[in-house]
Amino acid sequence: MKINKKISSFLITTILFLSITGLVIAKTSFFNDFTGEGHDTLGCHGFITESASGYISLSSSSGSSVSPSETFTITIQILSFSEAQNRDVEVGFPSGSPGRGDNKDFTFDSTQETLSIDGSGNSATLDFQVTAPTTEQTYTLHSDAIRRAGGSSSYFAHGDFIVTVEVQNTPPQFSSIVESSDPLEFGQQETFQVDVTDSETNVDTVYIELEGTNYTMSNIVGDTFEYNWTPSTFGIKNYVFYANDTDGSWNSTSGSINVIDTTLPNLTNLLESADPLELGQTETIQINVTDLSGVSHVLIEFNGVNHTMSKISSATWEYNSWTPTSTGLKSYTIYANDTEDLWNSINNDITVIDTTTPTFSDLIESADPLPLGQNETINIKVYDTPGSGVNEVILEYDSINHTMIFTGGNTWTWSNWKPSSIGTFNYIIYMTDNSNNLNTTSGSIDVFISSGPIIQNISKSADPLEFGELETVQVDVNDTDGISDVFIEIGGTNYTMANIGGIRYEYAWSPSSIGIKLFTIHANDSLNNWSQLSNSIFVQDTTPPNYANIVENSDPLELGNALTISIDATDLSGINQIKFEIDGLNITMSHVGGNSWSNNTWLPSSTGVKGYTIWVNDNNGNWNSTSSDITVQDTTTPLWSNLIESDDPLELGDNETITVTATDASGIKVVYLEYGGVNYSMNII
Repeated sequence: MKINKKISSFLITTILFLSITGLVIAKTSFFNDFTGEGHDTLGCHGFITESASGYISLSSSSGSSVSPSETFTITIQILSFSEAQNRDVEVGFPSGSPGRGDNKDFTFDSTQETLSIDGSGNSATLDFQVTAPTTEQTYTLHSDAIRRAGGSSSYFAHGDFIVTVEVQNTPPQFSSIVESSDPLEFGQQETFQVDVTDSETNVDTVYIELEGTNYTMSNIVGDTFEYNWTPSTFGIKNYVFYANDTDGSWNSTSGSINVIDTTLPNLTNLLESADPLELGQTETIQINVTDLSGVSHVLIEFNGVNHTMSKISSATWEYNSWTPTSTGLKSYTIYANDTEDLWNSINNDITVIDTTTPTFSDLIESADPLPLGQNETINIKVYDTPGSGVNEVILEYDSINHTMIFTGGNTWTWSNWKPSSIGTFNYIIYMTDNSNNLNTTSGSIDVFISSGPIIQNISKSADPLEFGELETVQVDVNDTDGISDVFIEIGGTNYTMANIGGIRYEYAWSPSSIGIKLFTIHANDSLNNWSQLSNSIFVQDTTPPNYANIVENSDPLELGNALTISIDATDLSGINQIKFEIDGLNITMSHVGGNSWSNNTWLPSSTGVKGYTIWVNDNNGNWNSTSSDITVQDTTTPLWSNLIESDDPLELGDNETITVTATDASGIKVVYLEYGGVNYSMNII
């Protein structure tokens, strides 16, 4: 039976035969070549002394198994030959007849060479070219090293090498390698096929190594073996086929395939919360996005702006903050990006409609009943929020339409109605929005003849009146019987009006809130006949709040520290809220007492000049703002902790693993490990 080369290399090792240390004293002789059989006669080298410690190490370029007639290299090194320190020695293979060991059966390019021994008794290596015999068997090659000095001063060292001459097995051979796909699309299955044959014995097992793991291939027909594999990642995937025969001979061959990802993310199950959507309502869009390599992010684009969708489950993404501001067809596009930066998109649209009618409140008639000859003023507040906005308000009386005037604050007014007769007069108010939705309301007034004082020619110093300012109302009051009293009724309280000359009366006051302020003038003549006339003013607040004393706790501010900022704000109507806008965030400031507001929650995430704006809002919806900036700096060095050494002490030849935890408010850019005067970049784990 032939011995497999791998197995014999494992079993047969270089054997050094070292003679038992002894001293053989004989006459000293010198030989021109290594001849003879032993060391105890004149047959080899004469009577010389064996080294107490020296020996010869031999190794082969072909291991311990060679083919018949194979030429190979044997390397010799002399070790621990202390008797030959700093001298030259002769080293080689005794080859006389019958020779030393089996040397006579081999052919050498040279049987003898000279080597120098260093101060420790060692030599450099020396190579001999050796040709094996044709007969298959195991042989012992013998080598000697001699210090030739004559007499008892001559020493020798020796060593043996066992080598087997044998015909080498032919391992299994590979052919017809087939890859079902290269490149292979990520997520698809790759089928590997290979034909394996053996000319001397039979094929035993065929494996394929993939990503460090061996898998047994199936013999599907004849010499063909197959394995199906679905990669879990993409990139270049190396593989190795291994085959052994029934004599234990192995062979291998390798290849690779490229696993690529060109498949776009998959978008399915698009859901819209409403279509059509009522104007003012919020639309929620959901969609399922899947990809074998993983989904990176999903965007929804409408009105030319991209918005990031949120992942709410394993495959579902949602955007729930779209509130259209106008009616019509609204198109949108959803973009999905996978971890390989491949994009896919889907387009759709929704229809935004407005079917909600305007609403109203605070329908006010200036006088009911109304004295004949005086004007009636009708006020009403009309809203269309959310919605398209109020388009028109019409007052119909006496079968004629009159367009009411917008006077601010959702209020519409008509003050030119002067009935020409007594009786009950009906009216209708029509309200339409910009989407042509209609709402209506109706009412009536009674007109009578008054025998009391005549009240007319009301004048107002301001209408609308700015909140906080003084309103002066003047009126003419006349009666042939004389005037006894003139009052102005405001908010259920009567105030005496002052006569400022002739029939002219006046009263001044400062309203305590905004809105429509009704007042009625009551006049009494000397015969106790009363008359009254109603009117109103609109009090508005367009004055923004005042601010002062902006204080930052630190400028520059150290990265990692919170900014504390405070401001004083005042307004006649009171302060409703104060917002602190920085880095795209609106942060609500807290009222800390008196006129002071403060916030200490903003923590910068990066360095640089950070602009900010403080927005002050009063209780009547007026805003004021001021802008400034602070500088964020980072002068704090990184912190480290948890320094761990895998071994200390460390066994020579083993690897040392160093781990450390490094933190910094700005993040860690790089960590170096310096040893031996060299910096090495550490890996983040």
